[in-house]
Amino acid sequence: MGKMNEYLGFLVKQGILEKHTQHYKSWVERYAKFCKEKAIDPYDVKSTSDYKISLEKSVETWQVEQALSAIKYYLHWRRKDIKASEKQNIPNDDQLEDYLDEAVKIMRLQGKAYKTEKSYLQHIKAFMVFHGKSQFCDTDIVDYVSHVVVEKGVSKSTQNIVLNALVFFFRYVLEQEVGDLGQSLRAVKKDYIPVFFTHKEFNSIYNNLDGVAQLMAEVIYGGGLRHSEAYRLRIQDVDFSTKQLRIIGAKGDKDRLTLLSDHTAERLKVHFREVKELYEEDRKNDLAGVYMPNQLAIKYPNADKKWQWFWVFPSKNISVDPRAGVKRRHHIEKSFLNKALKAAMKKAGIEKKANVHSLRHSFATHLLEKGQDIRTVQGLLGHSDVKTTEIYTHTLKINKNNVRSPMDDLR
Repeated sequence: MGKMNEYLGFLVKQGILEKHTQHYKSWVERYAKFCKEKAIDPYDVKSTSDYKISLEKSVETWQVEQALSAIKYYLHWRRKDIKASEKQNIPNDDQLEDYLDEAVKIMRLQGKAYKTEKSYLQHIKAFMVFHGKSQFCDTDIVDYVSHVVVEKGVSKSTQNIVLNALVFFFRYVLEQEVGDLGQSLRAVKKDYIPVFFTHKEFNSIYNNLDGVAQLMAEVIYGGGLRHSEAYRLRIQDVDFSTKQLRIIGAKGDKDRLTLLSDHTAERLKVHFREVKELYEEDRKNDLAGVYMPNQLAIKYPNADKKWQWFWVFPSKNISVDPRAGVKRRHHIEKSFLNKALKAAMKKAGIEKKANVHSLRHSFATHLLEKGQDIRTVQGLLGHSDVKTTEIYTHTLKINKNNVRSPMDDLR
């Protein structure tokens, strides 16, 4: 690997401090030596993965991260340099549209959310324009992900969304498998401590909410729902007889049951009487039924106009469905509760960096505080792995062990 001085200049332009650039240079040289000894291609994702495994046996975690960062920047810089000299086969508009149309068709068959559909199309189109060609291979994914991470500085979450979109594009549209490439390029999110409200804080927020916003907060906190799960609730998902909520097609396309408090159940019964007036108004005006996922729409062609499929939290306004192009009533806007919660927090004088998802965190934390079994909480939250649920025990361990700050012992 040559041109190291140019590489060091590139690092400085990317915001790497000069005092670190020599370390980056050293890591790249060590990687080159590793690849030469193993007779492997340094541009192959598997080579980087193998090098990472070998480093983990001899150096600290922060050094592994610095080494991978150095290699990532170097490979991106070299690929960019090589790519500039290549003649590109620019795809025409018809080729782009054909690929995008096929992607839409498959996503709708798979029942992906409209938000996911828009996001995937955006990233697939950007990927094709970036490469300027109509035939692709695995290394094109590496190049593009490297581009959005290094040049655009996207978050780890966005990096994984981009990767998901491209793996979908290769697998279902191009019908090309990417092997373990997807896992190799996936960003690992750091553990975080979830922000939750104390009982007193939740009471203050709750009392500063009203109407539908208050009821939604009650449903989410009372059952540990995700924000999107509350918006997508249908009338039939509320079981008053067993005091349970059915969460259908949640994250990972999983279904589960969770809690419905007695207080919330009584409030929902009153709320349903008001909602039914909207439902009957729509039927009287012969409005298109509510949105149904593609497979359900085919299986139950008239279900969209049935009461049991109507939204628990419908919008007061009629809108045009961007997929079907018809006027219908959707659920209320996703920003609705966020705005109301922020306003309630301000009135209550709560300055935590919290959002609607903090209500779900509070549900889990408060159940564990009361001594509820972690496996039960895991099931109510819909976590695949109990390790995800265990993150709520971090703060509890400090409180449970009565750990005192040494500052409190000073007089």
